[in-house]
Parts: sequence; C-alpha cells; structure tokens
Amino acid sequence: MNTQVCPYLGTVDDQRSYFPTPDVANRCYAVASLQPARAALDFQESVCLAGHPGRCARYVEAERHQARKPAPRLLAIGGSLAGVVALGCCAFLAVLVLALGGLGVSRLGLLARVTDTPTPAGYVRGAAYYGGENK
Repeated sequence: MNTQVCPYLGTVDDQRSYFPTPDVANRCYAVASLQPARAALDFQESVCLAGHPGRCARYVEAERHQARKPAPRLLAIGGSLAGVVALGCCAFLAVLVLALGGLGVSRLGLLARVTDTPTPAGYVRGAAYYGGENK
C-alpha cells in the first residue's frame, strides 16, 4: 500500500488529521474548508488512502485552483510605472520637508552658527594691556 495520502483528507473536527483506514469521520477538504465533503468508504480506500489523489476530480480542481493563485507581492504598490512614480514623489517630498525643516530650525536660532562664537569676557577689559582700544 502506498503511504501517500491525499493532502485534503481530514476528519470532521480537524482538517490536518485523518483516520488511516476508511472511516465515516474522514472528510474531503479539497473544495470547501468550512463545509468538507463526505467521501464514500470505498472511494477513500481506492483513492484517498491508496495514494492516488490524481484520480479524484475534487483533488484535481483544488490543485488547479492553487496553481492559479497569484504569488504574494512584497510591495503593495507593485512594480508598475505608477507605483514607481508615486514612490519617487514620496521620496522627493521627504527630502524637501527635511531640507526646509532644517532651514527653519536654523532661522529660529536653535542651531549654532559659525558666526555665533561668543566674545571672551576679558577681551574688552584686557584690550588696553595689549595696545588695543576699549570700545
């Protein structure tokens, strides 16, 4: 006996387990996972449990349906031209906001400028000692 059992065979209570011999509690989940179909005992013995799922019309249809499912995409936008343009616009706006935000912060005086170097406290008083003038 071939040990390859139909992957869609399960029990009434659990889709992932099955009875290894024909049983009325075994169900076919190939077409509908919420309402599994009953499989006749002789059909279970000759097809489902015998390693010949390709002989079952429900199995063939389920496999055909699985093959038609699109592959999951990593990006929600996709690889279309519109998606690339939208992504480029978002990147441009982000750079623009960062650039304008940096200018706004420097104008508010939150960033130190090169010309904002404080004058030493002793410069005015000590200028007369070095020949300088007090202003």
